[in-house]
Amino acid sequence: MVKSVGSIPEHQASSSSPTGSKRRHDEAETSQRKRLKTFEADLQKKALHAAKVVQGSLQDLDYAAFKEVLIAWRFATNKAISETAFDRSLLESRLLVPERATKPLLDVIKNANDDYATFCDLQGKVMDALPSPSYFARPDVWPVAQAKHGAILCLRPVEKRGLPLSTLHDVFRKFRTRLNAPFLRGLLQVQLFHGQRNLTTFSEVLFVRIRGNQAKDNAKVAAFLLHGAPMFLMCLLGPIIFVAGGFYDGSSAIVEPLAQPCFMLIDETDRREQELARLLYAVDQGLEELKCMSRNRPPADFLPGVPRLYSSCVLFTQPAMAGWCPTAYIMEYLGSDWMSLFEFERKADISTSQDTATLKNAIWTALEKILTFMAEEDIVHGDLRSNNIMLQVNEETKPVLLEAGARANLKVIDFDWAEKAGQVFYPTRRNEDIKIWPACSGSSIDVGHDRQLVDSWWPTFLAARSGWA
Repeated sequence: MVKSVGSIPEHQASSSSPTGSKRRHDEAETSQRKRLKTFEADLQKKALHAAKVVQGSLQDLDYAAFKEVLIAWRFATNKAISETAFDRSLLESRLLVPERATKPLLDVIKNANDDYATFCDLQGKVMDALPSPSYFARPDVWPVAQAKHGAILCLRPVEKRGLPLSTLHDVFRKFRTRLNAPFLRGLLQVQLFHGQRNLTTFSEVLFVRIRGNQAKDNAKVAAFLLHGAPMFLMCLLGPIIFVAGGFYDGSSAIVEPLAQPCFMLIDETDRREQELARLLYAVDQGLEELKCMSRNRPPADFLPGVPRLYSSCVLFTQPAMAGWCPTAYIMEYLGSDWMSLFEFERKADISTSQDTATLKNAIWTALEKILTFMAEEDIVHGDLRSNNIMLQVNEETKPVLLEAGARANLKVIDFDWAEKAGQVFYPTRRNEDIKIWPACSGSSIDVGHDRQLVDSWWPTFLAARSGWA
């Protein structure tokens, strides 16, 4: 992982010798490495214990219908116990639930799936654990760590890339704008002096995996992490300096250069000084913005990792045509003129608003179009209940009809379970008070399940309103 600095406040130079400072630095680094190794060892023990629990539960599940899953399950747990690497896809395996299984068998399978889910969560953390920053930089460690699922997305290798930082946080967009803005000359009298390498950091990224819940006790650190931990990484190599940005989107650390390398050397034309001045000014202003973020919680609608659109946007048309740009997933915002079918059923006065037969047919036509499209694309949603289907209405809460009144305007939301049919599973822990699920928890979401779920609530939805029957 990359150690980061949010900003550097004023400080007094330490009176200790450079040798003593280096010794303390080495001791602190060694202590941190020991804590990390201790944490990883404890995590590995927990994962192995979970694997053994799963292995013990397999003895009672030797059914012919589950043979393939059992083989994969035993292979995964045996690999975990022997502490050797294994295919990550094994962490997605679950026992399938037969349609006519007895309740004792259902209880056994459910408990086994829950045990295996615990093991998968712990084993996944073990597989994704990254070494300490100093150890990470070793040539023999870097390629191995970057091959993991939790690798740093820093374009090394080139396929390890995330979304552009300018779309993830506005501080990076503003940095690039300031970097290219005209800079007046001769206004500042600034002198740079050599000094000690003893700096006190304003913000420090506290790795929860090392310090447990201590980060929650520090309000500044907690707010900083909630913002996605945006940071500027100052990289120095002799007289060369360049600035990169860092961001955590909830699953991966993204690092991207924000400017070209700059030489901190004099120039008879003042060109290098101008470039350095603009760079340091942009960094200074960016750090001031980061200070404000660490003192305040993000707005309620802020989610780290969700791209946002700003007043200015740079389009990389040519790289995109060549397939060199990362894929950006854009979600449509539904305004106040949309409500769920569940809410529409409860609140809207539709008994006399429009011809009931026309309205029923219009909503069903839109539902049928959605179901047909999903079936043709071989994708499943998994939770097509009325609360996850949005209906567009006008100011009088009457449905907006399209195609000369033949079809209502519907949108589907909540795609947490969506995936290719047969490749995604119902959660092992879901609301079992809902009796209309097409299949048991832990089983695969297959073609036809979405239509079956819609068919189960559609007649009730119509009968709930007077004048619709």
